[in-house]
Amino acid sequence: MTSRPAYHFNSIIVREPSRSVVDGLRAEDRGSPTYEGVKAEHDAYLTAMREAGVKATVLPPLEGFPDSIFVEDPALVFTEGAIVLRPGAATRVQETEEIAPTLREMFETVIDLPAGYADGGDVLTTRESVMIGLSARTDRAGPRRCEPASTNLAARATSSRRRRAFSTSKPIALCLTTKRSSPPIAWRASAFSRRSGR
Repeated sequence: MTSRPAYHFNSIIVREPSRSVVDGLRAEDRGSPTYEGVKAEHDAYLTAMREAGVKATVLPPLEGFPDSIFVEDPALVFTEGAIVLRPGAATRVQETEEIAPTLREMFETVIDLPAGYADGGDVLTTRESVMIGLSARTDRAGPRRCEPASTNLAARATSSRRRRAFSTSKPIALCLTTKRSSPPIAWRASAFSRRSGR
């Protein structure tokens, strides 16, 4: 087994775009995309990933959820398991119910964020840390609840058979940061492996 950086993927989850994708949320209005354009970009991305040797789990489109193509928003995924987040946009909250069964099939350990709101679009994962910014879709309670969820995830993974194949590297520090100039609120979370096991 070789050590791989945190940003090396060998498996992805994607969701086919629905025709309703043209009605998705936007930070600023730059006009509506076309379904055909989004579908072509999605297909090219999927082709590139497969050509790079990445295994793709492709989920069907969800017409009732225009933004469901962005599968990274309702979940935070690590080698050891996943945390099902709670996106703060009202139109996205129920997407977690749609992706959770797939996560539970793929991982032994899946933790549900119990309270607060955290959207994966506000998360940055590096080799040393996970940083979660505050936004209209992520409140202070969500990132603060991610810390005990990540500790729980690491504890469960440590006791599983699959975890024995990994060695722990650097601990992840979850940082609550604002998009203003205030200093980040940070805490140390349990150590997660950064070795590929999938």
